[in-house]
Amino acid sequence: MALTTFTLSGIDRMSLVQPMTIKITDELNGRNTLEFRLVDLTGATYRPAVGEPVLVQWGGTTIFAGTIDDLSEEQVNNLPTCWYTVRCVDWNQRADMNLVAEQYINQTLLAIVADIVLDTLADDGITVDPSMETGPTLEHVIFNYRTAAEAFNDLGDLTGYTWFIDYQKVLHFFSRAYFLSPFDLTSDLLYRSLTAQKTRQQYRNTQWVRAGKDISSVLIENFHGDSKQTTFTVALPVALVPTITLNSVVQTVGIRSVDTQGFKWYWNADDTGISQDSTGTPISGTDTLSVIYQGYFPILIQSYVQSAIEDRAAVEGGSGVYEAIEDREEINRSALAIDYANGLLRKFGRVQQQLDIETDETGLRAGMLMQIILPRFNLNAQYLLQRVEIEDLTGTKLRYRLTAADGEPFGTWQEFFKKLAKAKPFLLRENEVLMLIRTFYETLNVAEVATMTSATHACARVGDPINFSEVCL
Repeated sequence: MALTTFTLSGIDRMSLVQPMTIKITDELNGRNTLEFRLVDLTGATYRPAVGEPVLVQWGGTTIFAGTIDDLSEEQVNNLPTCWYTVRCVDWNQRADMNLVAEQYINQTLLAIVADIVLDTLADDGITVDPSMETGPTLEHVIFNYRTAAEAFNDLGDLTGYTWFIDYQKVLHFFSRAYFLSPFDLTSDLLYRSLTAQKTRQQYRNTQWVRAGKDISSVLIENFHGDSKQTTFTVALPVALVPTITLNSVVQTVGIRSVDTQGFKWYWNADDTGISQDSTGTPISGTDTLSVIYQGYFPILIQSYVQSAIEDRAAVEGGSGVYEAIEDREEINRSALAIDYANGLLRKFGRVQQQLDIETDETGLRAGMLMQIILPRFNLNAQYLLQRVEIEDLTGTKLRYRLTAADGEPFGTWQEFFKKLAKAKPFLLRENEVLMLIRTFYETLNVAEVATMTSATHACARVGDPINFSEVCL
């Protein structure tokens, strides 16, 4: 087979393409790129332009489609001949060009992806694969002016799915567990060279996520005055309109510096102060001011896989803990932060074996799963193709260079991508919540009878006998 189509802006330019200069790079969750050389002997036939559509077919099969991203022009010794080095990106680039500012509550992966495509990519001719599966339901996802590509990557981290826009401008968003290579590598005749290595690069078995702020459950705080104080401070910055009572009488509540009259008390979002109107009479020590509210608290997530820690400890000694932290202030729901931490562990929670393979077999793409069974290398596992380079070797043959990572030590990649960890929340310290997620397997049989007696409100008094407040839960 050989090059059969090479068009720019729909016009055939095969006569200008230099043999053996075509090189395509396909990287997981990134853009496909194409680089090639053009020569114009007269200097007047054609001058490529940034943004021009490019289509390349080899043996009738499309191996690249996209647009010119940048180029360089060279002339030597005042000759009319022009040399062009052209670099292109595929249609995945369209997802880098538009921003997503939206929140989704209890929506499926398919619904979220379809909405993003409709709002940001449809005008560029991008459509969603009609066979895309529904995927999991996500409790609360917020994209605060992130590119569509960043939004898709976030969704992939949360769900274990991956995505790409193909050469026909169709967006595919799918479980990696089912994106299989067209052949298994089971014979020495299927590759030209192979190098295997183990690496701990980016490995972690304990993932921290320092996120934004979530909203607490309902809190009740009681205050008593000194006939002078007009501002009272609650424990957490207020998130929603509070309910305020004075001696059990409901008070009117306005927004400070916005509502300037007609209200007895004022509040501001993300502020701890509750202020009395200047015309009001300061409350005394015998009065009870009750503030019922929900507050913001900063989120800190820790997720870890106990079996992975034990595996590292057995091999290396010591604790076996490998920790990493990510700052994601735009995440403002605990459940979303938990999902993000688990997604990072799914991605980096393994000491991977990496293979570099050179082959002349075709049809391979980054993100595919390839079964590799080669006893002479002691290889018998499933590998994820993370990078695929395609080069025009002779003008009639394409050579593929692959970078692949195995699915060990936690089972196959299919098993790995199907598992979503479960979370348990714990309070870390005042005004900060830490969610600890431990993944392990154990069977417990527990039987216990408990009798509890509780008051309607459990309260604690803080301060001196006159200037004090009560916090009730």
